[in-house]
Amino acid sequence: MKRTLFQYAFLCTLLSVLCILTGCSVKSEKSLHRWAKSNYGSSKILSKDSGEKSLTLTLEDKEYKFTYHVTSSLSAFIVDGSSFGDTESSSSDFPACYLNCFLAYHMPELSRLETQYSVTIKPYTGYDRTSLLEITAGDAQQGTAAALEAAKICKAYDNRHFWKHSILPIIDPDGKDLGCYSFSEDRCLTPEEIRTAEITTQASFYCKDAVLVQTEDKTFADTGLEPDEVDTSYNEDAPQKPEDPVRYYWFESGGKRFFIADVLLNNTGTCFTNVYEAIPDAT
Repeated sequence: MKRTLFQYAFLCTLLSVLCILTGCSVKSEKSLHRWAKSNYGSSKILSKDSGEKSLTLTLEDKEYKFTYHVTSSLSAFIVDGSSFGDTESSSSDFPACYLNCFLAYHMPELSRLETQYSVTIKPYTGYDRTSLLEITAGDAQQGTAAALEAAKICKAYDNRHFWKHSILPIIDPDGKDLGCYSFSEDRCLTPEEIRTAEITTQASFYCKDAVLVQTEDKTFADTGLEPDEVDTSYNEDAPQKPEDPVRYYWFESGGKRFFIADVLLNNTGTCFTNVYEAIPDAT
């Protein structure tokens, strides 16, 4: 009986989704313009380009007068090789255009900071969408001083607070992480503070009320992992030898403790943890 009820519920849910997908369409011009305003601020429509499964608006930003695009498009919803209609998504090149406008206005000021603090400041080109400008410095002190001044320039420009969750990463000439400036915290963070924040975020995914209670220094041998289980693509210093150092971050939730180790796993894309052994009902 339970299985029959489950199958019935699943079928009803699937039919509901299919009904939604069947009636899916691109946003109207008015709706897409409203979406742009809610995400990026006020703008004026300069032109539109509509196709069978897409609508693109060319917009002029009200504050700085640069142009950018927003697009509503349909793509096939596919399950096990079968198509069940279309799903709508909206996208924009606003982030890049907004940054390019900033650089056009403020590159001379950033160049003066480069000279003053003997650093290099350039747009970040990696995969982290929160990173804005990358500062290359000979040491953390130089980089921090330059980042604090660069942040003032950014905040004076960003009246709509679009960059409120962004960071300015600081690296040395060899690409080693020296820290970052965080707009949300309005201060520079050390590499350890950044890593602790990342690990704590992962812990909150498992248990919303998880609290960091201590850290513990161990070795790679203590994890029981094999070298080929570790993702080294983002960190050339990732542990591989038994004696390589590993930090355990211990959290508490509902009176139970679990750890997350500073070791990224290949098969999950998350850090090694015993959370499901310690708290079986963790999400």
